[in-house]
Amino acid sequence: MHLRRTTAGAACLAALLTALATGGPAETKPRPTKPKPNLGVVEVLGVPAEVQAGGRFAVKVLLGNHGTAAAPRTRLSLLLSRDTKPSGDDLAAGRARVPRIDSGGVKTVAAPAVAKASASGSYHVVACVKAGRQRNCQASRSTIRVLHPVNGVLSGTLDLYDSGELSLGASTTSWNRYVQTKISMGVSGRGTDIRVVDDSSSYSWLGDSTTTTSGSPECVTVRKDDEQLTGPFLVPGRTTSDLTGSASDPDLRSFRLTASMEYDVAGTLTSCNGTVPLQDHVEAVVVLELAQVSQSGGTTTYRVSGTFDSAGNRAPWDRIDGTLTFRSR
Repeated sequence: MHLRRTTAGAACLAALLTALATGGPAETKPRPTKPKPNLGVVEVLGVPAEVQAGGRFAVKVLLGNHGTAAAPRTRLSLLLSRDTKPSGDDLAAGRARVPRIDSGGVKTVAAPAVAKASASGSYHVVACVKAGRQRNCQASRSTIRVLHPVNGVLSGTLDLYDSGELSLGASTTSWNRYVQTKISMGVSGRGTDIRVVDDSSSYSWLGDSTTTTSGSPECVTVRKDDEQLTGPFLVPGRTTSDLTGSASDPDLRSFRLTASMEYDVAGTLTSCNGTVPLQDHVEAVVVLELAQVSQSGGTTTYRVSGTFDSAGNRAPWDRIDGTLTFRSR
């Protein structure tokens, strides 16, 4: 019987003899690493502070190739994200072409974008670019606020109550006041440029006060006043209303209303010398801070969160009932 010697068998035998002679398998030379690009987003620059819903804007995206080979031409995409990471609820904002970038090179790409009409509030701008099979993304440090034009009416009824007693030296004053305001104000604008204008608002002021001054046991002075007036804030013959408003929050989470309310005083002053009739006309200023408490559909509801006088001090109203609502037109 004869054994045939094949070429493959001879090669295996040679390798075995070499291994036995050297004490191990034959060494193989490592294959050289193929140069590869590594394209990434370094930073997103030039993000505007505000943009109108549906409006266009642009950013600059700084790109860098940290690989060992040139990065070929590609595209980058822009997203509007509530946080700094891409996710399924992000809004597509735009795309831009990226030129070839050499190894170790950087380039700045101008990227146009659009804020979708459904966007509202603050977003980070996230730029993403393909790097081989991966996608590298980077979010802007600052945010962009997407604004919607505002056009609606702030309306409702507020009831203000105030009663108390105060003693100063020999005089003691007690009072009761009730004011009802019927508010109707037009609200329009966008961003921080929002106009809040009186539109047929009115009020009703009703009150009384008594001041007793003890000069001597034989002579006590008593003043009694009745306060009353009902009418519009925009007095006939005037061009400026006594009710003004403002809103600095683009999302209308708060309002500030300033009401200057005049009222007539009919009183009497009784002393040792008899009783004298008195008449006066008084103006009281109250500043109302409104805070959002609920939102449903196109209606937002507000309550009074603070009251102040014209000097910015806390106003003495004991209680304010009622709500105001904003409805879009």
